[in-house]
Amino acid sequence: MILCPETFPVILGHEPVASSALADTCDSVHLKNADGVMIIVAQDGSNASTALVLTIHEGASDAVCKAGTNPLSASSSQSFMIWSNMDAGTNDTMVRRSDAVTYTMTTTASDLNCVVLYVPSAVLTDGMEYINVGSTGGHASNTVSITYVLDKARYKQVTPPTAVA
Repeated sequence: MILCPETFPVILGHEPVASSALADTCDSVHLKNADGVMIIVAQDGSNASTALVLTIHEGASDAVCKAGTNPLSASSSQSFMIWSNMDAGTNDTMVRRSDAVTYTMTTTASDLNCVVLYVPSAVLTDGMEYINVGSTGGHASNTVSITYVLDKARYKQVTPPTAVA
């Protein structure tokens, strides 16, 4: 297998922004033609007073995702895989966390945190083909960015359609 953007499209979900401003402003991605999506969340912390709580929203459209009214639910068996490195500035060790439908990122001064979530398309509710990252909390002096990597995107045409809603 060759790991390249043609089979694993890389999409910027949100440029670096204050952690407290991320909320439900991430772009949504369309998963209809992909096995799932790996979501990379990088947070540069300088203030540990407010944790950043990440959720994944699903929707039949971008607008439904951004409304934040359909978070993935543990009671619907929509948990996803999570890995984290809470000191990515000094090492590259990712620690496997328990599957869940939310993840809380805590930080201390000068930490660089990296969290990777994998959401398989199979956990989405029928008719819901879009997902995005939502959040609560976070601190204005911390910055966070979101990157999506589609897993095995399949398209029939030479130039694939955009996956960003």
